[in-house]
Amino acid sequence: MRDYSKIFIRLSLIFAGTGVICGAFGSHLLKKMLEEYDLSVWETGVKYLMIHALGILILAINHRHFNKKLFIALSLLSVGIIIFSGTLFLLATRNIWGDDSFKFLGAITPIGGLSMILGWFFTATFCLSKSEDSSEKEESSTSKKRHHKRSTSENN
Repeated sequence: MRDYSKIFIRLSLIFAGTGVICGAFGSHLLKKMLEEYDLSVWETGVKYLMIHALGILILAINHRHFNKKLFIALSLLSVGIIIFSGTLFLLATRNIWGDDSFKFLGAITPIGGLSMILGWFFTATFCLSKSEDSSEKEESSTSKKRHHKRSTSENN
């Protein structure tokens, strides 16, 4: 599971960098091209992208406690970011493309939001439970005892 931690750390940094790029793009170039409402939609996409990128980074950086439940939570958050922010970016710029074919994405955007909500609830409910922490401490304690016994027997 430690490798997944590294993957999510990298992914969160990519999301954060993309958020900075999209924020700069919106405030410099799109500000002149979009109506006020569309610009606010773009900014909402940037805000959620950045907040969730940092959340994923904070959760993934603790690789010692990375497990299957955290993997699921981070996957839900990542999919949510891509769907939610991605559809908002496309919806905000649909007038630039001169094509209203992206309009259907308005129905998909809430799926991304739901994925992010589920990711946070999954984190709160399953990833941070006390029973899991105590079982991990017991495993760690057992592992240390085994290591100590081996070290002691090797020294004799």
